[in-house]
Amino acid sequence: MYPFTILCFSLVIFGISSAASYHGTREKRFIDDDGLIPKHGCKQTINATEDGFILSPYFGVSNYPPDLICTWTLQALDGEVIRLQFNTFRLENTRRCSRDYLRVFDGVDAFATVLSNICGDYIPSDVMSTGNQMLLMFRTDSANEYEGFNITYTTEVKTVTVEEIKVAGCNGEVEILNGSRGFISSPGYDGHSRYKPDLECNWLIKAPPGNIIRLMFEDFLTERIDGCLYDYVAIYDGNSNSSTKIAQMCGFLFPDDLYSTGSSLLIKFNSDADVGGLGFNLTYQVMPKSEACNMFRCGDGSCIFYEFMCNNRTECPDNSDEAVCEDGHCGRPAIPPIESNTKIVGGRMALAHSWPWMVSLRINGSHTCGGAIIHEQWVLTAAHCFEGNRHTIEWTAAAGKNSKLKTEATEQLRHVERIIVHSSYYYVTTVNDIALVKVDTPFILNSDVSTVCLPDREPQAGQYGFVTGWGEVLGTCCPDVLKQVMLPIVPRSVCIQPDHLGNQVTDEMFCAGYEQGGQDACQGDSGGPFVVKEANVWHIHGITSFGSLCAAPKSPGVYTKVFSYISWIREKIAANF
Repeated sequence: MYPFTILCFSLVIFGISSAASYHGTREKRFIDDDGLIPKHGCKQTINATEDGFILSPYFGVSNYPPDLICTWTLQALDGEVIRLQFNTFRLENTRRCSRDYLRVFDGVDAFATVLSNICGDYIPSDVMSTGNQMLLMFRTDSANEYEGFNITYTTEVKTVTVEEIKVAGCNGEVEILNGSRGFISSPGYDGHSRYKPDLECNWLIKAPPGNIIRLMFEDFLTERIDGCLYDYVAIYDGNSNSSTKIAQMCGFLFPDDLYSTGSSLLIKFNSDADVGGLGFNLTYQVMPKSEACNMFRCGDGSCIFYEFMCNNRTECPDNSDEAVCEDGHCGRPAIPPIESNTKIVGGRMALAHSWPWMVSLRINGSHTCGGAIIHEQWVLTAAHCFEGNRHTIEWTAAAGKNSKLKTEATEQLRHVERIIVHSSYYYVTTVNDIALVKVDTPFILNSDVSTVCLPDREPQAGQYGFVTGWGEVLGTCCPDVLKQVMLPIVPRSVCIQPDHLGNQVTDEMFCAGYEQGGQDACQGDSGGPFVVKEANVWHIHGITSFGSLCAAPKSPGVYTKVFSYISWIREKIAANF
């Protein structure tokens, strides 16, 4: 079994195989000769034996430029450490500092431990190295420039009593957090480096009376041992470890959002002396306490019954109960797609923009997975797309595209704000292979970009649907353009036969393909939609998940059954509305 992942999903007919930013054009701003941006590319090496200052480009003159990467490498004498003191600091403020940021490394390259990753409009605490070297990296995107920063660097003699990295909340301490929203990460978390051994860290979140606390995990990977006795994160519903334990977690998983019942929550992170992982990163949010949610939780924390959802009336104060509902516009492309197959090896080229909900999800600009727009700010895709990388700062979503590689006038590119993977997704069996992606700015819905409808019933055996995607064409027609293939839904009784896919297919999945093979989805473009036309409206019934052999006899493709996750989809969108 392999997921249809990363290798750019081919819509195969016959032939068996194995397994420009939407912000618009900006005027180019050139590097000046006044010394504010060095001619050598905004890269400086500083002898830090004497105290000095680091200024962001144009600080005190104008806002810093867009599309910039600056680095400052500081070198002190042996036996010294470097301290940064922030005099002025004002950067674009985004969740997880995903747009403009200053990142400080405890060494001379980006593989060193991250000491601080900061943005926003506040004066950060001092940052101190553990040795005599430090790297500062300042990065800006293509929009929203601010004043920047003025930093003083000094050196101190390192003594045997200086701790290597004094992390608040660790070394037997408890960090008290009183903000209405904030971030908590395992020490040194950067999404790539392993955390240190023998850690014991505690964070106590204290909310005002009458409020509760919500935890939203962005990343999670620790050593996995049955019982989670060695490396783990434990959550206590109160102010001490004698309070009720909500969860004790370890391994590779994506914990679901957790809620306290009262106004305090204790988080404990422990690592032993052996194998480690990348750690965790979460956001906490304080919200008003409401009665227990037996049904649907609105985005503000209040609760309503499920029967009140999608009734064209607003029961949730934030309107989140009507967020992803049949609105008379979804599933109705302005350019009708070609609803037929051909016998061209490699699939048929889709009519440009006839599948306007199709999205290309990209890591650092490179197409990785497909997805479908179900709301102007939400994309539905597969969980396994994020097994190797769940760091929102590296992901973007491109809509309105026909060509995978070329920038098009109709294209809308968005940064990813949040990735929500089903908390019970299991990479070994690919069960619960579903995820949601929230983009930072809503897509503008038009004739080239629009939404697909969620289904209101189970997919039916014998129904025909279309799978779309970009990908490897195995030397056949139309490389690097959007392609489509029409497939019938296979009866479950056939799909689970031992000579087909057997017990790999669970109740939350369905199969689609031809008994004789010849036409199929293939590796790559995971997360792409399987859509069915019902009463002249297109509904997304499936998410491209995995297969055995591409276009082989008795080897249909497997798709996540969207209907099984309607409540999950709506709850997650409402909670992050």
